[in-house]
Amino acid sequence: MNHGIRWAIKDTPDPSFKSGEKKDTFGGALEFGQHVPPYYDIISVSCKVLHFFHMYMLGCNYFWMLCEGIYLHTLIVVAVFAEEQHLHWYYLLGWGFPLVPVSIHAVARKKYFDDNCWMSVETHLLYAVHGPIVAALLVNLFFLLNIIRVLVTKLRDTHRAESNMYMKAVRATLILVPLLGIQFVIFPWRPENRLAGEVYEYVMHILMHYQGLLVATIFCFFNGEVRNDSTFRHTV
Repeated sequence: MNHGIRWAIKDTPDPSFKSGEKKDTFGGALEFGQHVPPYYDIISVSCKVLHFFHMYMLGCNYFWMLCEGIYLHTLIVVAVFAEEQHLHWYYLLGWGFPLVPVSIHAVARKKYFDDNCWMSVETHLLYAVHGPIVAALLVNLFFLLNIIRVLVTKLRDTHRAESNMYMKAVRATLILVPLLGIQFVIFPWRPENRLAGEVYEYVMHILMHYQGLLVATIFCFFNGEVRNDSTFRHTV
């Protein structure tokens, strides 16, 4: 959805004046003072609304990763409070909180940097949205490290073989990295090399947009207990 909105915004003609002339939909120039079609104002507003929605969905994506991190950390590390978790707080954080930085960004953009469709990245106002996202990812990184620490401690207490213990820890880490969005902390920048950059984008998009499929595959389709239970019910 985010990519569809981004392409819709990019294909919107520029409704702003530059150097005394205006570009039309086909790339021609409208002389300064020439009548401007009224649909330019409508397009300008609609593409900014699309950009607002795009930024909101982007924020929701990362803050739902934070919700997953909080839930798992509470369940595994602070197990005493696990039964007291209320989903409405997660709904508020995942769907409600991203409206705050996105609204601040929209108001500041309109007042201080009102470019075409708010697509320019040449402004520090983007930190209004990107700052909370980075903070959410760093909190999830802390949750991941703490969860792995508790997991290794519990495995040691069960007196399992050391190789088996570390294999379980590595498996848990590989599962939690895409679930909590830690790959964006480990690899924050796209490589400049063209081939490496394309591989980076494909891997990041797969980990981000197919997150649910990856988790379902690992925990359901490849889980021995789930497969045995489903086989037993099927035979019964």
